[in-house]
Amino acid sequence: MTRRMLGLGLAGVVLLAGVAGAQEVNTFPKSMLIQSTPEGKSVKTKGLLRVDREGVRFEAGDGRRLYEAGYAAITKLIYERTKKPRYSAGLLLAWPLLFTKEKQHYLTFESEGSYAFVKMHKSQYRAAILTLEANSGRDVERLVE
Repeated sequence: MTRRMLGLGLAGVVLLAGVAGAQEVNTFPKSMLIQSTPEGKSVKTKGLLRVDREGVRFEAGDGRRLYEAGYAAITKLIYERTKKPRYSAGLLLAWPLLFTKEKQHYLTFESEGSYAFVKMHKSQYRAAILTLEANSGRDVERLVE
């Protein structure tokens, strides 16, 4: 009986250590960084948003770091949800979809001299907001349309 209790206790400690280690760096792979060029065009790059205890960074699919900022440098954390009509789905699939709207989720990181505008996947934005608030110690401002 004591060996069983010891085994269960040891398994619990290993499990908790794995969970605690996994919480240090959270990744959100279905993200898209939206930047503007000096000519005024917008460039969309699919990649990975990483949130850890020191700050945030966005990495392109090929591993290039396109944005990186520590929490000390970040002045604003903003979440925004917008709605846009589903024209393409309505025209291709069914006309009633023309009257429905798709929700899109964006996180904006404003830091000293730079910013990042990141489109989040609908299944990941809540976890990203909670992770940002927990790691940064600040509230994420929410703008909902």
